[in-house]
Amino acid sequence: MDRVGIEAVYEFIKRLREKDLRKKIRAEDRKKIEDIILQNAINGEIPCATCLSIADDLGISKKELIKIINEMKIKISHCQLGCFE
Repeated sequence: MDRVGIEAVYEFIKRLREKDLRKKIRAEDRKKIEDIILQNAINGEIPCATCLSIADDLGISKKELIKIINEMKIKISHCQLGCFE
């Protein structure tokens, strides 16, 4: 695949991701997500691996889940990348 072809693939993937992120979570779904987060949070913190698992299980983007967690004022612990210590 030439450079132009690779760039076209990257652009296509980028558009798909942006489209997924624009999907709004309904209020009742958000309440369920918040309940799951609270069930897994300990002392106002939730492990990074748990966040990734929740996002995958619910079929939502990790970015959307992190947005909800931040709005709930819950901290992420045990970050697998060392970003949240």
